[in-house]
Amino acid sequence: MSRLWTILVCLSVLGLTNCLLFVPAQNLVFNIERLNLPDSVDKTLVRGFLSACWNTAYAFGTGLGMIYSGAVAKYTGWAWTMTSYAGGCVLLILIVLIVKTRELILLRKTSYIMNTQM
Repeated sequence: MSRLWTILVCLSVLGLTNCLLFVPAQNLVFNIERLNLPDSVDKTLVRGFLSACWNTAYAFGTGLGMIYSGAVAKYTGWAWTMTSYAGGCVLLILIVLIVKTRELILLRKTSYIMNTQM
């Protein structure tokens, strides 16, 4: 019975970290206005390419995830499987936070420089 409790907690953490990860990541991927592309580039094609890359990542995750989770579950058990998934989600959340924090720092530096020049 205690094992069921551990699995439920791990699945809850996994679901929450996935929700926290995918929403900001999609905004980062599909915000092509900040790329400063030349006018000759068709932005619809760029958006389609980014969407294809995004969906390819889901396809690889579906295929490789079963192989990875089967191997980890066979040798370590479900608790470590869910812990590794949650750790991966936390790692990706940290990457998104670093990118967003860097953007904010650059924005503040730019606004500071523009305000001091006026």
